[in-house]
Amino acid sequence: MVKALWRPFLNFRLITLINPEDLKELVRNSNDKKHRNTVYVCPFKTTDLVRHKHDVHKEFTSQDYYENPLDYEPIFHQKYLLYLTILINDIYWKSKFPRYITDSQIKELSESGNSRLQAVCDVTCDLEGSIQYLKKFTNPDHPVTIIIQYLNKFMMNSISNLKMTSCICQLISCHPKCHMKPALRDIVPHLAYSDPTKPLEESGLPEFLQNATVTLHGQLTQKFEYINELRKLNETETDHQNFRMITSYYSNKINTIKDNTSIDNKSLSQQQLSTESDAQDDRFQSEDLSRKLHTSSSIVETKIDEDRSTSNQRTFDEQIQIS
Repeated sequence: MVKALWRPFLNFRLITLINPEDLKELVRNSNDKKHRNTVYVCPFKTTDLVRHKHDVHKEFTSQDYYENPLDYEPIFHQKYLLYLTILINDIYWKSKFPRYITDSQIKELSESGNSRLQAVCDVTCDLEGSIQYLKKFTNPDHPVTIIIQYLNKFMMNSISNLKMTSCICQLISCHPKCHMKPALRDIVPHLAYSDPTKPLEESGLPEFLQNATVTLHGQLTQKFEYINELRKLNETETDHQNFRMITSYYSNKINTIKDNTSIDNKSLSQQQLSTESDAQDDRFQSEDLSRKLHTSSSIVETKIDEDRSTSNQRTFDEQIQIS
């Protein structure tokens, strides 16, 4: 059990904190009258869960374990699990680390007849994670799932040797987080004194709670009406294939500003393009006029040359006749 979970229980007089090394002796003295009115809480560290494969006497260090997890093997099921009645698991785990309880280990323990385990509460939400045989999530309506004969068969309501639950804390508990209670304490009065029969703006809720209200009177509030469009798009497979992102209330405002800016920029670009086009047309017209003038000039010069040649020929003919 992790510290955040077991610390609050120490306020109760009938709860006693013990070390893992005390478990064996505690169970051996099963006739001790103190056991009838005492709940024993035993927190475990990583060093209690695994050991080095090749050197069992090697001193455990977290750094080496995190860097070389394949060099370690689980020992929790052999040393401590057989002495536990309830196991609460909230440990960080990734697939590169060894599992602390596997399917074969829990099955072997059950078949040995030495198991005292009655319930497992796993709040890590790691399906088949550090505790492998937790293969089903639960919810507040069905908070307990029962495993039958450790053969991956699950039922919601029955009688068996082991009850287990695998879920995140979904209901307000005694100590979910350090900042949870004061945060709720400040919000609950606003909720209690508000009037849900009135429109949202007149309900008496502060602005931050109005912004967080998704539905009211059976309908989506204004800021969440885009969800209706999402639903429509997902009604058919065709719509789903043509799915497009629907923005939120605030995103629409931002996008409107962006669109207006884009339109202004587009208009400006069109004006610049039009100006450039007009300038290009003027340039083409000027070049065309220049070509025409050049051609006309060439024609005039050619005609002058022809007239000059004709005149010279006539003069030459006249000179021959005079001679």
